[in-house]
Amino acid sequence: MYKYFALDEEGVLFNLPVQPEESGLPVILGLETKIFGPKPGRNCNIREVALALDTIKEIKRNKALKGYRIKKLDVASRANASVFISLPGQPPDYSGGQAAAAQEYLLEVRLGADNIEDKIAILGGIFAQGKFDLYKIKYIDLRFKGPVVKNKDAK
Repeated sequence: MYKYFALDEEGVLFNLPVQPEESGLPVILGLETKIFGPKPGRNCNIREVALALDTIKEIKRNKALKGYRIKKLDVASRANASVFISLPGQPPDYSGGQAAAAQEYLLEVRLGADNIEDKIAILGGIFAQGKFDLYKIKYIDLRFKGPVVKNKDAK
């Protein structure tokens, strides 16, 4: 789209008074070819918007995910829909003798379009277990029968 809009929980567009980064709202990617002639007050009753809004609602309802912020969602392809969750600044790396500056880290979670409620429950379970170092994960893929956790390649 030619500019950023915000969506309410019903999928109605409204003007965004600030830049997306300043709003603290998740950015939904992949709607450029799905919404034609966007205007404030228009209801976007399309599957990709519904998928993004359902994902946001489920993540907000999950107790294990309460402390995490959704940075962006990519719904360009429903089968490959992903959400990017912001983790707190990465713990400092003292291996080089200097403390690295804290930075935002985005964890990609591949969801697809089906059973969002169940997939977010699984994601919450992964986070709650504390079994994984979230900063070492490249992505989590929940599109299959069992979750796939892909670690970053060791350097």
